Amino acid sequence: MSDNDKAEKSAETSSESGSHSTPARSGESQPENSGRVVLLVKGEMLAAITLIHTPQHNIVASRDPRCAAPSMRSFADPKHARAIFLRTVCTSCEHGWRLFYAGPPLNG
Repeated sequence: MSDNDKAEKSAETSSESGSHSTPARSGESQPENSGRVVLLVKGEMLAAITLIHTPQHNIVASRDPRCAAPSMRSFADPKHARAIFLRTVCTSCEHGWRLFYAGPPLNG
């Protein structure tokens, strides 16, 4: 299995298996937002690609350390946003980035 296939499978599995944030504690309401985060490394650089679903938006955002500002695109269709997210992760891996983390958003 190529690195690109591994990256797509990891991002896809984390996207499917954890489409909701961590379960709410008793007394807390379930969050309306959900998302996925992929962290990639290349040399000493760290990049992030995120997929964010809210009731109003489906956003794919990325942060490349070589760019001055993050990139963000909003989509009406959550499936289209997910496809763009996976394509972005795969393209990054094809360009030499290595998958470091794929999963729910990190807090802390």
